[in-house]
Amino acid sequence: MIYLAPDTNVLLHYRLFTEIDWLAVAEASDITLLFPTTVVHELDARKYTGSDQRLQHRAQTVLRQIELAESNGPSDKSVAVAIAPAVPAAHLDELHLDPVSADDRILGELITFQRVHRVDVRFVTADYGARLKAKGHGLTCIAPSPDLRRNDPDPREQEVRDLRERIARYEAARPTLKPFIAIADRRESLEQFEYAAVAPSVDSIEQYVARISERHHHAPCNGDGIEPKVWAEYDREWEAYLQHLREHVGAYWTYKNRTFFLQFGAENTSDVSANRAGPG
Repeated sequence: MIYLAPDTNVLLHYRLFTEIDWLAVAEASDITLLFPTTVVHELDARKYTGSDQRLQHRAQTVLRQIELAESNGPSDKSVAVAIAPAVPAAHLDELHLDPVSADDRILGELITFQRVHRVDVRFVTADYGARLKAKGHGLTCIAPSPDLRRNDPDPREQEVRDLRERIARYEAARPTLKPFIAIADRRESLEQFEYAAVAPSVDSIEQYVARISERHHHAPCNGDGIEPKVWAEYDREWEAYLQHLREHVGAYWTYKNRTFFLQFGAENTSDVSANRAGPG
């Protein structure tokens, strides 16, 4: 007969003990699950303490199943249930164990049970330090397989993981910037911008000069009292003015269509703040 004694951590964080194939764990055909009294007390204390409701519910379930198995017998005839009684503090001192430490009290109860009943007790714990100490007192130890850990997610851990993923997505996000060009009050995207200004032709300039000349040129009239040489000087000056006008029209077009304030910018079209965007 082999006695397997799971500690409190195994009972809380691994599969429910009624769902584990303990025969496979011990590689034996006949075993008894041994629950130290201190483990039962720790489970009882976890029923209503702590902020993790999942562990509170598990502690209640484990205690209920232990009580049922002890009262009614195991459903599996090859796996029985037993309780290792508490050990006096004086006896713990003799074993060089600390009566104040729950872990030492568990070891003391298992060691005493093994010596009194002369049976093979194997301590099932994931705590490496506890296994070392137990081996030093002559107890065989078994580390439970990670595959036996309970697979129901802790709601708080899931919430933390979700928040971490959201933070990671936020920190990795980049704003969607759409570049544009602004000329005066006109704003276009870089893809749509096209400079299509066409210089005025010689004929159009001459037509404009002809209209100006028709409106403002004065021709000599009989009896106006102005000497012909004065009119001749006026005509020369008028022609010089018209030539300057032709040059002015060309220069004005160059200024208006070649010299302008050009503004480049980018519009943020996403929900991510561009001020918080890190280097890409």
